[in-house]
Amino acid sequence: MKRSSRILSLALAALAASAAAVANEPSGPTTSLHVGHGHRLRQFERCLSTVGLSTEQQAAIQSIRSDSRAAIQPDLAALKAAHAKLQADLSSGADKSVLGQDVLDQD
Repeated sequence: MKRSSRILSLALAALAASAAAVANEPSGPTTSLHVGHGHRLRQFERCLSTVGLSTEQQAAIQSIRSDSRAAIQPDLAALKAAHAKLQADLSSGADKSVLGQDVLDQD
């Protein structure tokens, strides 16, 4: 029991670390902002398949993935908007203070 709870904890930690990447899988051409996220998802799923989780644990992880996707969507939308604003300001030759604020907003 102790080992399986430790495995579940590690799996959940890995899920939390990659949830943002999973929720924002690009549908069009990949950009430098999105490169490799699908690969990380496959690695995560492959990792989960090798640890021998019970059906209950697999269901719990699936539930957490579904819940986290909905919770992360507003943050991802804000990040995309900040990135788009930075790119637009770079293209228009904006002042360095504007660009600096754009970078901080994106960070």
